[in-house]
Amino acid sequence: MPSRNVENRDRGRREWVGGRFCPPLHVMEGGPYRPQITMWLELPEPLVVACHVEDPKEQTTFAQTLREAMRRPLAGPPRRPGRVRVADALQAAELRAAMPDLEVAVAPTPELELLGRDLAEHLLESTPEKDTESYLEGGRIPAPAVARLFEAARLLYASRGELRPLAQITLSTEAGPPPREP
Repeated sequence: MPSRNVENRDRGRREWVGGRFCPPLHVMEGGPYRPQITMWLELPEPLVVACHVEDPKEQTTFAQTLREAMRRPLAGPPRRPGRVRVADALQAAELRAAMPDLEVAVAPTPELELLGRDLAEHLLESTPEKDTESYLEGGRIPAPAVARLFEAARLLYASRGELRPLAQITLSTEAGPPPREP
């Protein structure tokens, strides 16, 4: 088993893939707007280390989202990537200006495109046309969405707080209780 120092050293060499997109939905709170999502993904797992959702008028810089992801990643200790890859040349230029000692590559980011598509599909699963029964947020949060939240909480509680990277989680569409760990 590798030592913690080796794991931390190797983790610092990992590539992070970042990007921004606007999902096909609107937030109604405070007036309708289409949110902007900035995501940072650590490879090779893949592990989502940051997901920043905001009104595009807020103007959080792309570099600020990376700094925040390094300071407070969604999983694991604070860390700095060995290099970052983005698909947009303007985002790369911003990162290079803000963090000149960071290796920044401009290349396709299919990992984020897939993650963004999956996220959008998940968010669109619950629509007023599909879910008419609602009792929260003035009728805007359907009962099936709350049921999914409670099911996720039940599974988290059953895991005894043992969080694992997304790539290690197995999902099943079969009905029945979750499999027991040995």
